[in-house]
Amino acid sequence: MRNNLFICDNDEKYCLRLYGYLKEKMSMTFDIQGFTDIDEILQKTEMAKEAVLVVSENMLSNNESAAKIFELIKNIIILDENCEMLVEEPGAPYGEETRNIKHISKYQSCERIAQSILDMCLKNPDISGKLSFSERSLNIISFYTPVKTIYQTDISLLFAELVSGQMNEDKTLFMTTDCICSFKDIIARDDEETIADLIYYAECEKQYLAKFSMYLEKIRKKIGNTYYIPAVKNGKDLRGVKEDSFRGLISNIEKCGIYDNLVIDLSEGTDGFLSIVRNSSFHIVLKDSSEYGQRAINAYKEELKLLDGFDMEKLIEEDITSINEKLPSKKNEEYTAAKILSKYKKCTRGMRTNEK
Repeated sequence: MRNNLFICDNDEKYCLRLYGYLKEKMSMTFDIQGFTDIDEILQKTEMAKEAVLVVSENMLSNNESAAKIFELIKNIIILDENCEMLVEEPGAPYGEETRNIKHISKYQSCERIAQSILDMCLKNPDISGKLSFSERSLNIISFYTPVKTIYQTDISLLFAELVSGQMNEDKTLFMTTDCICSFKDIIARDDEETIADLIYYAECEKQYLAKFSMYLEKIRKKIGNTYYIPAVKNGKDLRGVKEDSFRGLISNIEKCGIYDNLVIDLSEGTDGFLSIVRNSSFHIVLKDSSEYGQRAINAYKEELKLLDGFDMEKLIEEDITSINEKLPSKKNEEYTAAKILSKYKKCTRGMRTNEK
């Protein structure tokens, strides 16, 4: 059964803008329909019974039509026009306990409205969502360096941003498995869920992948033009997570068919570290020319040669000491990420980009 999402607003431009955003951005898809007259919805009785309705407050001014809508549809998000609240408000003046009715502000981003729709869907067991399956397999691009003075997270995130900028920007996802993330901008805030929560949902929803796709879409955040899974605030949240859990998370992300590329900032403390390396489409290793760095890299490469099932052709090395040291640190990292992307594109050859 396909889920229906109805948008109703007498402002046709607003209706079209919200419709376009949800159609393009929500990979946990609905059959979306827009209406500028609430009575048109009442003519679609069977579809409306299972629909989620997003309706502007002004469309409920006709008490008779509003009463019929609340009797027919049980999942309703009302876009309030007389407040500036940006958060979801419980306590609707309409409906009964059997109704799932929420109030949010109409005057906020389409992204925030989409989040409210996802919240409603996740709390409702009758709404399962639908996956946009992809025939293409997920490109897993893992980053690692045994040289601890190299800013691995920063460079791998910049690489993900460059891949996003030169491809379909919604098709690249970034995550870090490090318990202690060095890049504060992707660490979850107090009110945000993290990669640890997503691992938990992946384990709980093994038989219900569509729900996992909703959790993934709800938890992911955006920095620049790149989606990422927020890193844990406290290292203990990832310590003790087993190999099967990481493998299950990556497998579920692939099965969802939402992304083409998964860039992983990989920590050697991750249980199943070598399993992720083995299953990567490409494994990118950062190095420098210091004596310690050379010894560490050589030892790591010997380990990769002995790793069952790992193809050394998947290995892309990048020596960061070739960068002009007079450049500011951020420019160094951007330059490094651009060089890695160039090598990656040569290796993949058929990669589609938006370059003209």
